[in-house]
Amino acid sequence: MHFNANKGDRVCAASMITEENFMGRGRHVHARQGDLGVVQKVDGEWLTVTWVLTGTTYDSHISDLQASQAN
Repeated sequence: MHFNANKGDRVCAASMITEENFMGRGRHVHARQGDLGVVQKVDGEWLTVTWVLTGTTYDSHISDLQASQAN
C-alpha cells in the first residue's frame, strides 16, 4: 500500500532494508521490519531515510516502507 511521505515524516520498514556490498564487506542491514526511520528527502517513489537504530541513511523504495503510527 502506497502512502504520501514528506521530509521529516516518520516511517517504518515494511521488510528488512539491506545494502549489498556495503563498503566492500557484503550485506549491511540498515533496518529490520518495524524499525523507525525519518524521511530526509523524497524523490518520486524513492525516499532517503535515516534509520534510528542503526544511524545510517539509505535510499528506499516507498513499497519497502509504511507510515509510522508515531506520525
